[in-house]
Amino acid sequence: MKFKKRSIILFVIILFIIFFAAFSEIVTKVFEVSPEITNQTLISLFFIVFAASFAVPTAAFFFIVSLTSLASSPTQVIIIFTVTLLATISGDSSAHFLAKSFQKEINDLVKKYTFLKNEEEKAAAKFKKHGAISLFFTRFIHGAAAILNYYSGIKNFKYKKFIIPVILGEIIYTLIYVLIGVFAKETWKIIITIIQEFSMLILLGLVIYYFYPKVRNRMKNGKTNSKN
Repeated sequence: MKFKKRSIILFVIILFIIFFAAFSEIVTKVFEVSPEITNQTLISLFFIVFAASFAVPTAAFFFIVSLTSLASSPTQVIIIFTVTLLATISGDSSAHFLAKSFQKEINDLVKKYTFLKNEEEKAAAKFKKHGAISLFFTRFIHGAAAILNYYSGIKNFKYKKFIIPVILGEIIYTLIYVLIGVFAKETWKIIITIIQEFSMLILLGLVIYYFYPKVRNRMKNGKTNSKN
């Protein structure tokens, strides 16, 4: 009965997120016709950024920068920054707790498959040791942040340990895109392209960081075996 209730809640949340994800493109078109920052625009901004924390492809960063480039006063910039920051933190936290509510079901599913269980145990050990730094750096990698939001909940990562690196990362993430909108104006699209490439470098660095020791150990074992 409890699982059924969770499923209904999850279904409602997904529908809610999909609605605002689809709505984001409509709102972006409206900006081109009527570039005014209204309460409705800020509400749309909140839910678009919020949905991105669940791995919904809303292109939230484009939305943040384009909206900030339209700001006509420092007050509007501060409001956009605050709304964005609240949306990212609340979205990350919601994804974390949502995954946590399905912790038992997902872990039971993984245990059924031996190959998944072995790899997952290694990943869990890595995350337990380097979880905080991973949560911080993945804030700058689109998609990866949402995955770790879910994974931290599934692995019952303490919320206090989760939220501190998330807040620090999201402050920097939000500040970067708001400042791009403020200073870049017409050239913000070019700068975002550069940042996207930089985020891929961060992702590559994390992959190397996690898998290099494993590859190195296998190479050492292979050399030892060949000598024997």
